[in-house]
Amino acid sequence: MNVTLKSVPKRLHTRLKEAAKRNGRSLNTEAIAALEREYLPVRLDPQAFLSDLRQLRERLPDFPALSPRELKAAINQGRA
Repeated sequence: MNVTLKSVPKRLHTRLKEAAKRNGRSLNTEAIAALEREYLPVRLDPQAFLSDLRQLRERLPDFPALSPRELKAAINQGRA
């Protein structure tokens, strides 16, 4: 199916182009990805997600786990 977007605000077009470049996608593919994220959200299986995280941690042994205090500080720092 083909869809043509008209009168896209310049600011939105610019942001979409930047995202496409950053993600190595065409403008069209980036627009489709954005629409999919908004309208076709993926339901995560919590157990599968945790399993994936554990596997990632095993591949990155040089990164120590954060303590609850360190994690809270990092979250709060990101909100500043």
